[in-house]
Amino acid sequence: MRKPFSYRPLGHQAIREYRGPSKASNPATLAEPQPTLPTPPPTPAVKPQTTLERRRAALERALQQDTTAQRRVARVILASKNPGGYIDASPAYLLKQLRNEKTWKAECEARGIDPEKVRPPSRETVVRMIGHRED
Repeated sequence: MRKPFSYRPLGHQAIREYRGPSKASNPATLAEPQPTLPTPPPTPAVKPQTTLERRRAALERALQQDTTAQRRVARVILASKNPGGYIDASPAYLLKQLRNEKTWKAECEARGIDPEKVRPPSRETVVRMIGHRED
């Protein structure tokens, strides 16, 4: 009768017999030299961004994505009304500036846009424009 197969690990002697002699164990044979890989340049330490830096980055991305006439006119109005920047201003304050009929109409006409067809942006659009939301 045959012995049942054992799942016990092989001993060191059995492993050596199974694999054969290693190349490095024979002093007459030298191990093959390993190719050296070029070391990558050290990566600069990434400092965590503050909330203001994230919002400014979002504003820069939004400036590149402003394709509608409504957003372009809104950016011009906000930049003229807030020369120090409007990133930190509240959306309600900015929306009040944009919904001023005289300002909106004058800026649209200066750009050759019909102010009746292009209405001031909604609160959600203003919030996205200043980087409070990133959808």
